[in-house]
Amino acid sequence: MSWKGDLLKAGIESDGNNINIWRGNLTLFGVLSVTNVTDASAVDAAAVVITGGIGIAKAAYVGGLLNVSGVATFEVQDVHTLGLTVADGKAVIQGMNSFPKLTPTILTSAAAYTMTAAQMISGLISDTTGTGPIAATLPTVAAVLSLIGGYVVGTSFYLDYTNPGDQTVTLTVDASAQWTMTGLMTLAAHKTKRFLCVINSATTGTFYALDDTA
Repeated sequence: MSWKGDLLKAGIESDGNNINIWRGNLTLFGVLSVTNVTDASAVDAAAVVITGGIGIAKAAYVGGLLNVSGVATFEVQDVHTLGLTVADGKAVIQGMNSFPKLTPTILTSAAAYTMTAAQMISGLISDTTGTGPIAATLPTVAAVLSLIGGYVVGTSFYLDYTNPGDQTVTLTVDASAQWTMTGLMTLAAHKTKRFLCVINSATTGTFYALDDTA
């Protein structure tokens, strides 16, 4: 029997450009390498297109974007990296508590300082300076986004600023005026205030003081 006939008997046929397997299963015991570099743009437009489902028993590494049009279920306790961005919908976590990682920023800033983006997204700043007043200038929206790693319009986070010292702290707009400041930005001595930071674009955001007491 010819080589071509053997392939047909096994359910494999080729027209010189394509190979079709129309009967049985294909089992590979070595490494499968696909050299086509077509980037994925849809479920049916990529270097590898699979009509049905896919099961992966071990780790999977994705070098570019991961787009999920359905429901993504994480059956582990920890989701690491820079975070998850959910567009046009809501992130729903069922069956477990959420415990955000918090790294407080402890400052002794003296008269004035410019807050770094890392300090702003840390979630909590405590300024222990004993004398003042203190003027704290916000980082730019662009600097914050460089650390977040992705956003949609409306992406937001909280910043708690505690003032355990005897000084007054006033938060001021960044040098590029990328933040719109809303509310009373002053903290009296021995007070804590919560702020809400909302991203409006790559270079604009709104910084809300969530109570108007000093």
